[in-house]
Amino acid sequence: MRVFVLGAGASRQAGYPLAAELGNRLAAWINTLPSDNPHQYYLNQVADLYGELDNFESILGDLMTCPTGSQAAALGARRPLLLDDLQEAIREYFDVIRSASAPLYDGLARFLHPGDRVITFNYDLGIERALRSTGLWNIGSGYGFSIECGEQPSPVEVLKLHGSTNWRKVYFGGKTSGPFVLNRNSLGDRPAIYSRRDLDYLGYPDFVDPLCSGFKTAANSPAMILPALPKIFWSETSFGREWKPFWDHLWCRAECALEKADELVIIGYSLSAVDLRARDTLLHTTNKDVHITICCRETSTSIEQEFRNQGFSNIAKGVSTFEGFLAAETARSNSKAGTPAL
Repeated sequence: MRVFVLGAGASRQAGYPLAAELGNRLAAWINTLPSDNPHQYYLNQVADLYGELDNFESILGDLMTCPTGSQAAALGARRPLLLDDLQEAIREYFDVIRSASAPLYDGLARFLHPGDRVITFNYDLGIERALRSTGLWNIGSGYGFSIECGEQPSPVEVLKLHGSTNWRKVYFGGKTSGPFVLNRNSLGDRPAIYSRRDLDYLGYPDFVDPLCSGFKTAANSPAMILPALPKIFWSETSFGREWKPFWDHLWCRAECALEKADELVIIGYSLSAVDLRARDTLLHTTNKDVHITICCRETSTSIEQEFRNQGFSNIAKGVSTFEGFLAAETARSNSKAGTPAL
């Protein structure tokens, strides 16, 4: 089994920003919207409070943790509204970008096989769309949790450990009035997938998520882990911390995949020192014999050394880019088929 780990460097080929670019890229897009768009109002609040958006991860961290005496604390009741709007703005911005082609995702999908796993820290839908087009992914179980729509198990799972632009947290099971029973929490046990534009993009024009079959509209918000420092893998609600079991489940599936992998391919993920959970998951797997290929451009060498420091020795040399990996896979495939490489 091969496990592919995708970071922002893998999605950049399709036009998506790196984490360090996100604040300014998001602001540039919002500034193209009509002046009465709510995103303009909330962006102005962020700009007034923090100035430049170069250090967007730290700004989000301040807004989320709200330490006593911080700039975020001065917002009072406006703070959660601002955070909610930033999440929606990121999601909408990524939806605008996705109209561009993603040739490297399409190329990668041709080299995956049933049983392989994709672990991604990206929000975009590009890799599952590419896999869907090759028949290797389905929405019923392809995200690592069951949506119960009657499809066969997905040949390839895409484990989105920071969430996805098409995942929504639906409040109170979609109920907006009348009596209902709240069993354990306000958000349910998993994300809902119901945006018709998202479903059309993934090749599911007629799909209806069972969680959404009883309503047309409902209170909801994006199910995405914001690129903050630190990252918080739960949702704080009036009922306490919710969805921690959901995120833990996805991370556990990723850990199990790494333990069973014959080959690990890391594309565009920098193994940032502040991504503590991801670093621990990747570097501390007990599967030290796994064959590793690292395609992270100029950071590849330093990442290789980090793996060696943790006892990994079976690390490939000579391929450091997404394009280079696909070229090597093409050559290997042609060699097996007896076709001369171009």
